[in-house]
Amino acid sequence: MELGSRRTKLTKQEKSILAPLAFFDIFQVPLRDDQFWESLFEFKITKSDFEKALANLLKKKIIEHKDGWYFLKGQEKIVSTHKGRRKISQKYLQKAERTANILKHIPFVRMVSAINNLSFNNCKKSSDIDLFIITASKRLWICRTLVVVVLWFLGLKKTRIKVAGQICCGFFITENHLNIKKITLEKMQDIYLLFWFLKMKPLSGFSLWQSFRRANLWAYHYFPNYPLGNYPREPRPWFQKTGEAVFGGWFGDWLNSKLGKYHKRHTWAQPENSWETSTTVADNNMLKLHAKDMREFYFKKFEKRMKKIT
Repeated sequence: MELGSRRTKLTKQEKSILAPLAFFDIFQVPLRDDQFWESLFEFKITKSDFEKALANLLKKKIIEHKDGWYFLKGQEKIVSTHKGRRKISQKYLQKAERTANILKHIPFVRMVSAINNLSFNNCKKSSDIDLFIITASKRLWICRTLVVVVLWFLGLKKTRIKVAGQICCGFFITENHLNIKKITLEKMQDIYLLFWFLKMKPLSGFSLWQSFRRANLWAYHYFPNYPLGNYPREPRPWFQKTGEAVFGGWFGDWLNSKLGKYHKRHTWAQPENSWETSTTVADNNMLKLHAKDMREFYFKKFEKRMKKIT
């Protein structure tokens, strides 16, 4: 999609800045100028050109600025809203970090990352805490089972009754299938997924986090200023190594297969996973529980905002 295709008054630099503002406006999230730099969409510009374009947008009154935050014209109210949600998000992030420090000891857990509202710093008190987990290859179902058991035991797992501040682990992939392009929307640009990649917050397994990003460069190419960085390999906890020895070999293969059959049967037995809005995936390399996929809705919201301001 070429941003601002209806008019030619705005430069490519300005459109690159407006895209993340328009997207996050959907969620009432303003941006700081340092966040702009990594969020610039589709078009790479220098720091000096970025500052000039930002100043021009302010001068044209397409965007506004308050207390270090930038937002679309007339949306000043989202600053106070976001400040409140940001405080809640910081509290939930601390809980997510403590949880990740526990989960990283579980056999076959390779990476844990915060996603969705938490990674957007946009949690309400009623929000859950979404985590994305990468597992060892051929052990997704053992890992998923152990994670669920530990969260249940600690009283951290989200349930249908208990949601606020609880841990939701509805997205697992294996380390040998890191490229997740197959889940992108087919008929339109998957704007939500692209910013989902951008804002993920790794909590453990940082070296694999680097591999995950490199495996999905097709997404990060939309953000040419986003730094990939380098992370040292972390030593694996002794408890994890011991557990993986127990669940290794033919026994682990057999158990993972049995648990996989159970989890798949349980997943597809839930009516919501067969709704028209569902994009749930349950196979041996990915478990994505997504009964109500809002990505098409978010794209239309984004497109409407971009057409209005450009």
